[in-house]
Amino acid sequence: MDRRRRTFGPLFYGTLVVAAIGLLIAGLARFEEWRDSEPRQARIRMEAAVAALDTGLANGNPGTRAASIHALGEAMLRQGIGLDMPEPRERILADLRGALKDPDDSVRAAAADMLGTLSLTARPAIGDLSNALNDQAQEVSIAAAGALIRVSSDDQSRAPAIRVLAGMVADPAPLPDRMALVNTLRSAGEPGEAVALQALVSLLANKDERVRLDAVRCLSALGSMTGRISQALQPLLKGDNPGVRATAAIAAVQDLTENQPPAHDLLAALEATVIDTSLSVELRTSAIEALQAVGPDPGGMAGGMAMGMASMMAAASAPAPGTPDSPGRSALRRCGLALARQLEHKDPAVRLAAANLLHMIDAETLAGKDETPPSP
Repeated sequence: MDRRRRTFGPLFYGTLVVAAIGLLIAGLARFEEWRDSEPRQARIRMEAAVAALDTGLANGNPGTRAASIHALGEAMLRQGIGLDMPEPRERILADLRGALKDPDDSVRAAAADMLGTLSLTARPAIGDLSNALNDQAQEVSIAAAGALIRVSSDDQSRAPAIRVLAGMVADPAPLPDRMALVNTLRSAGEPGEAVALQALVSLLANKDERVRLDAVRCLSALGSMTGRISQALQPLLKGDNPGVRATAAIAAVQDLTENQPPAHDLLAALEATVIDTSLSVELRTSAIEALQAVGPDPGGMAGGMAMGMASMMAAASAPAPGTPDSPGRSALRRCGLALARQLEHKDPAVRLAAANLLHMIDAETLAGKDETPPSP
């Protein structure tokens, strides 16, 4: 028995050791195979995407050519296709740069968008994108400008794109999405924000109320610019045109930071807008909502502003008992008194407008009293 143990014991344990070593070697081999397969799979996906792009761009149908460019972007996003392989990357850039000269507008716009998606990788195409800024199709110019801002790494290269976008923003002609252009300018940093502000302020002086309200909506994309918006609006707040004064005042509210009290002339302009029967109900509604946005007590601004084409949604909460009303709430109460008087106007349109506007002011505000804090 002892002899068997002395014979088979080392053999058994030796077999276990050999088996363990074999399993370890096999595992390492599988790991190396897996590690090598990932780059190979990435290359296969990359080559397939490039081949699809080549085939699509060679098609006679403009829709197919544009779709092939969009498909490349989706493949890069969903399949994890990268551009770390020089040969496929160069082919993609060459295809997209060639597509910027395609006879179809949608194909040129898609190519510019895709180059912007490639970001700094597309720097060899900066010259092509700069030429596309002058494209006769507006959608191509917009796409090229946005791409240049993403592809370029310095303000000098971005400057032509910023000028093109600023000119479009300042144009009072209707745009599919002026806000999108403002957001693109914002992505260019301080230079883009500055020209966007100038362009929108120029629109606030336009005689067309719809254009002015569109500018107000777009100003909300800039957010608070530490007083720069209010400073730019000061000449308009003091102008002769009541409609322009009203729109400028509504826009200036967006530059107020939390707990910042509104200036007296700003409140006066908003209050005058609400009670001016010569102005549109749309503009007067926006003025009430602007006052509501600055209406809560100085301890905090409730709600905030989410301006649409003609409205800002904000809720005003009543101050605690014994707490003096904020200037905005006091202005709302005075507006309510003036609107109540307009309910007796001989013109039914004026009475209807007054009733609708009065309904926007909460009962607690209307029932309160104007109080001023005691002097220290």
